[in-house]
Amino acid sequence: MTQKARQWSFPDFTARAQEEMRRLGNAMWRLGAGDVATDTTASPTTTSTSWVAIDAAELAITIVPVRGRVFASFTGTFQHGTSGVGTFVGIRKGTSGDPAAENYNAVEAPAAGENFVIHAQALFTGLSPNGETTIEAVWKVGAGTATASGTQRNLIVTHA
Repeated sequence: MTQKARQWSFPDFTARAQEEMRRLGNAMWRLGAGDVATDTTASPTTTSTSWVAIDAAELAITIVPVRGRVFASFTGTFQHGTSGVGTFVGIRKGTSGDPAAENYNAVEAPAAGENFVIHAQALFTGLSPNGETTIEAVWKVGAGTATASGTQRNLIVTHA
């Protein structure tokens, strides 16, 4: 059985389109707007055993947290020059200091020079809805040298 396509008059079509746009707008409002930062700096390295920005120019997002909270997610591909040594990746609020313990992850290199993925996420609450907040991806090593492989990393920050 073949189903006949519905014929829409222009006013009906316009009303239906407006209704769908309202539904889409409401869904986007619930999800929250945000931003994505992708690092284009090829293979930066660190020997720092203290938290430092992976790439302050590209992996930091400044957002106005309209509801007083934001969710951040970071994923990147890394490698370490020494097998079994930890590479730590985190997300911090602001451009200095340490991320909270629940806002970072670490991976011990499975083999020297082998790529591995690290993901970190964080929910920041109690932020001023009238001011700007900077969220930044950071890293450090237990010892030796870590490399952020190629440009395979991004930071996503959205209203929560």
